[in-house]
Amino acid sequence: MAIFQKAVRSKAKIRLSIDGPSGSGKTHSALLLAGGLAESGKIFLIDTERDSATLETGKPGIPEFFHAPLAQPFTPA
Repeated sequence: MAIFQKAVRSKAKIRLSIDGPSGSGKTHSALLLAGGLAESGKIFLIDTERDSATLETGKPGIPEFFHAPLAQPFTPA
């Protein structure tokens, strides 16, 4: 016999991967998702594509974000 209980929202960590060819909207989609997940928090973006993420600034629906360029060589340090 099933016992019904009131559903309670639990906290969970997101596991997310965004994949696609150049120009398919990965950065745009990631910023939209971050805006929804941040809930008025700050969004930080590490850009490895010669500041291309800054092209998203000011587009409808895109939240404000902090930008940090990262240049080659890419190393763990």
